[in-house]
Amino acid sequence: MAIVNERKGWPTYPHTTNKTANDICASLLNRHDGRGEICIQEAEMGVDGRVDFMAVKFTWHHIDPTVYEVKVSRSDFKADKKWPKYLKYCSRFYFACPEGLIAPEELEPGIGLVWVSDDGFVRIQKKSKIREFKSGPEKERILHRVVRKFMYPRGGLDRMIQPGHSEPLCRPRGDK
Repeated sequence: MAIVNERKGWPTYPHTTNKTANDICASLLNRHDGRGEICIQEAEMGVDGRVDFMAVKFTWHHIDPTVYEVKVSRSDFKADKKWPKYLKYCSRFYFACPEGLIAPEELEPGIGLVWVSDDGFVRIQKKSKIREFKSGPEKERILHRVVRKFMYPRGGLDRMIQPGHSEPLCRPRGDK
């Protein structure tokens, strides 16, 4: 939890946590997989980099991707300048972090925040703005990632994780 710094009136936060990014992704997987959404950890987005976690909901009329940028330290959150590139790949964008690491007031308007508690419960602290997700190369790239997940369920460029495990389900290269 945040501790109020009495001198400045701003909250101060722990600099690191014992939760790993994979622990947070496992909690996000539990949340979205139960809804029938397709979840991908570390989905490659070409020259724009790799999103930490993506949940894709399909309906008859459209796809609805939600992207999460996972942060487990204050220094990582403060130094990250790449996340705005991911907005074109989603209809909702959230930062996901251990409880209290990031305050909702620190985020730009329209950017969401979820806290993951020590027991793995995911709680929305600030809702993301819903953006229109248009057809184009970004949508094709997401569909490509979803297809790769089913072609390579235990590895490849995208890594899936199993609930309750902190390590991705990846075989080392060369294993049969």
